[in-house]
Amino acid sequence: MAQKGKELSDNLTKIIFNLHKNGLGYKLISKRIHISVNTVAKVIQKYKATGRRSNKHRVGRSSISTARDICHIQRCVMDDRRRPASSLAQEAFSIRGKSKKLLELEAGYGKYWICNHIVFL
Repeated sequence: MAQKGKELSDNLTKIIFNLHKNGLGYKLISKRIHISVNTVAKVIQKYKATGRRSNKHRVGRSSISTARDICHIQRCVMDDRRRPASSLAQEAFSIRGKSKKLLELEAGYGKYWICNHIVFL
């Protein structure tokens, strides 16, 4: 995977969009601003796909369990603190609205793996 470069400034993206709205093509825009054609194309294509000029703000890994799953597990722990993690995991998976990622984990690794790793979810 290639390294991520610096993000373009807001002023530069505004200039790219204004020139594109005026009817200039990718090559002419890149020559005027002295940026590669691929960069201009990516900026405009991202805008067409998402409808926003700025990048998404995302930090870290996405969560596997939902807030509902976590609340349910916490409630089960508070009810019986001496309960083993394996039974907590089984009950967490018996919830009607399992999260999509938990279902994918269950299909990929099996319930045995998840019972041993429920603490890290």
